[in-house]
Amino acid sequence: MKNFKENAQSGHFAVSDQGGTALLSVIRMLRDFLSAAKTGEIDQRPALGGSYGARAMSPFVQQVACDQQGFLPQLLRLRGVLDEAEDGVQQAMANYRQNEHSVAGSFRR
Repeated sequence: MKNFKENAQSGHFAVSDQGGTALLSVIRMLRDFLSAAKTGEIDQRPALGGSYGARAMSPFVQQVACDQQGFLPQLLRLRGVLDEAEDGVQQAMANYRQNEHSVAGSFRR
């Protein structure tokens, strides 16, 4: 998302207001979902049952969910990425408006 935001700031692409509004809606909806998510449940050892295989897998599943490359840290990182995405979309919308204004000005001469 960093490149996305930087490319938007550099004016490399533009998004119409209608398209940008739809993107912002999805970004904000996902951010709201992540804020409401009960991430504390993800880091617990899952109750897979009492079999030998279940007991052997339970700590592994917990580790996969919580280690640095695991699901939970990546899910929490997504929250910050969404902020950058929102900034990038807003900049791309501003780029579109600027392009439209420039093109419209060339017809007034």
